[in-house]
Amino acid sequence: MVSRRTIVVAALGATQTIAWASSYYMPAILGAPIAAALHLPSGVFFGLFSAALLLSAVVGPSVGRLIDRHGGRSLLAASNLVIASGLIILAEANGIAGLVIAWAVLGVGIGMGLYDPAFAALTRRHHRSYPDRRLRQHDRLAAECRVSPRIGLAGRLSDLGCTQSPGCLPDKLAGDSPPRCTT
Repeated sequence: MVSRRTIVVAALGATQTIAWASSYYMPAILGAPIAAALHLPSGVFFGLFSAALLLSAVVGPSVGRLIDRHGGRSLLAASNLVIASGLIILAEANGIAGLVIAWAVLGVGIGMGLYDPAFAALTRRHHRSYPDRRLRQHDRLAAECRVSPRIGLAGRLSDLGCTQSPGCLPDKLAGDSPPRCTT
């Protein structure tokens, strides 16, 4: 029988892979084509991506406090919705304004749901008894993520956004309430 911890690690690894692939790694594949489609220099696209990463760092302390108070499951699930929203906005962007809004939303989603919040939530849930070596499995899986070249940019971004909700929410919302920390 598979242990509850194994299920949690597998679910977190799968959802982290999807979240990383559709937010942080997406620009490596789609950045230049998106910039070209918006008639913008690729430097503008990647500059806004960098700003989104800075924004994710700014929201980090607030995210950590929320995880300490309420646990991480709901916050991690919400991050998938925020990332999905950012990707949909990006898919519909017609210029610089849409790109700025999309990366602002994606920056908040990244800050809410990638490594740091995921590890904080897992640590809060399982305290010190959890071997972190299993958590690194999603790194290898994230490198294997590829997007089909047969659909357009908007289709690719929309598909990535759609994977956030049905692909990630059920795993993050499933299970019992996390234990309270006693520090």
